[in-house]
Amino acid sequence: MSVYDSRSLAPTWIAVVSLFEGGSLLAFAVLHVAAERLGFITTALGPVLVVESLCGAFLLVAAYATATGRQWAWPVALGAHGAAIVGVLVGITTLARTASGAPENAVFHPFMLAVLVPTTAYLLTRSGRRNLLPVG
Repeated sequence: MSVYDSRSLAPTWIAVVSLFEGGSLLAFAVLHVAAERLGFITTALGPVLVVESLCGAFLLVAAYATATGRQWAWPVALGAHGAAIVGVLVGITTLARTASGAPENAVFHPFMLAVLVPTTAYLLTRSGRRNLLPVG
C-alpha cells in the first residue's frame, strides 16, 4: 500500500533510479576488488572502495525508503544523491590528478553524473519534495 499521492510516478522513478545508481556503484566496488586480486590493478584502492561502497549503500537505503513510503525518504534520497555526486567528483578529480585509471572510468564517472545531477535537481524542487513526503 502506497502512502504517496497515487497520481505521481515520482516515488517509483526515484526508487528505480536510486536502485540503479546504488547497484552500479556497488558493482564497480566489487569489480575493483576483483581486478586488484587478479593483479590487473597495482595501485591501492582502499579509499575508492570505501567511497563507492558507502555511496552505493546510501543510495540503496534511499531506494528502499522511497519504494516503501518511509517518512524519511526525501531527506535520505537527497542526502544520498548529494553524497554520490561528491564521491563521483572526487573520483574524477583523483583520476585527472594521477593520470591513471581504466578507460571505463572515463565513461562511468560522467554517466553517473548525468544521472545523479538531474535526479538531485528534481529532489530539490518543491514538486520533488512534495512527491516524496507521505500523504496525510
